[in-house]
This record gives sequence, structure tokens and C-alpha cells, in this order.
Amino acid sequence: MPDGCEVGGARARSGIIDDIKALTTSAFAFHVSRPIDAKNLLEVSLAQPLRVENGDAVLTVPIGRTRSREVIRRTVSADLAPSGRQLDLSVSWERPLAGGLFRLGATATRHARHDAAAAPQITLLTGWHAGF
Repeated sequence: MPDGCEVGGARARSGIIDDIKALTTSAFAFHVSRPIDAKNLLEVSLAQPLRVENGDAVLTVPIGRTRSREVIRRTVSADLAPSGRQLDLSVSWERPLAGGLFRLGATATRHARHDAAAAPQITLLTGWHAGF
């Protein structure tokens, strides 16, 4: 069962952005945890950070001035959908330690920043949490 899923959209109000057409975004996270024994817990998660699925932005950008100082503008359109889809696969292990909770984990990331050309990344994490 998903831990969280989101779908959204946007509208342009004013400024350099004239319009946003058919913008759809998404994000999700699935988490599964299982006790290994009385003290150890294993967690696995798969997540996608917020991503534009489709949409175009229409921009009106200044490109110069006339002799009477009026701003000359050009309208351009930009596709907002990225080339890739970032997925983060994480595995972590935790257990009580010295009055707190010790955690060790790793995350493998594919298409970081939703860029299909981005090299795969691996992040190692460790931490200790104690309350007072």
C-alpha cells in the first residue's frame, strides 16, 4: 500500500509566465518495514520526488526596447516535462543503541533530478537518534 501519492496541477497568474497548459505533476513513496527480531528492524522504500508529467509554459520575455523606451517582448513556449524519472530505492536497518536508535542505510538513485542523462548515484546514511 502506498505511503503517499500526489497528483497536481498549476495555473499562471501574472508576471513573465503568461500561461501553463495542461500541467500535471506526480510524486509517490512506498515503504515496507519488517522486524528482523526483537531489536532489529529492516525497511525498504521506493520513492519518486515531485515530477512534472506533462505541461507547457508560455513565457513573455523582454528582448529589447524601442527608441521611445517601450519594452519589446517575445512569446516563447517551453515544454516542462523532464527527460527522465527519478526513482530512489532505499534500504535501512535500525536497532536500539546506547539509549537511542542507531540507523544505517543506503539509497540508490536512478535519473537524479529527473534527468535521463544523470549517472546513477548511491548514498550511504548513518545516524543515531535519542530523545530527552
